Amino acid sequence: MMRSHNKNQNIPSEPEEMFSALRLFDGVSKREKRVLLSSVKKTMFAPGVILFKKNDKPKNLWIVFDGIIHLRSPHPEKKENITVMSMITGDFLLPAAVVTRQPYLLEAYCASAATMLQIDANIIDVLCSLHSSFAAEAQ
Repeated sequence: MMRSHNKNQNIPSEPEEMFSALRLFDGVSKREKRVLLSSVKKTMFAPGVILFKKNDKPKNLWIVFDGIIHLRSPHPEKKENITVMSMITGDFLLPAAVVTRQPYLLEAYCASAATMLQIDANIIDVLCSLHSSFAAEAQ
């Protein structure tokens, strides 16, 4: 699982600041970063919101801008889900699923109020076709 914390530990106030600190976008040109930033959707979610469920097809690359997201898996014997990993500011949610367009194997749950950045998966497809290193890094 990709952990992509900020190079510095300051919480960014704008998506542009976050992009400059995310390792995944290091090999992307300034022009391509502008295209990515123009397509970013910044959305706030209340605690308890499910961003996506297991077996959903990825439509966006999700980046935690602020808050805590739990990646959960169904418990085989109970009705509850087990938290597999907690994601924090600067983390990507299952980028390999987005790059490969495979269904998610986990559910993403807002453990706190959260602000998420979303990049359309079609734009990520184009970026992967232009930069094989980007696709490899995302997986």
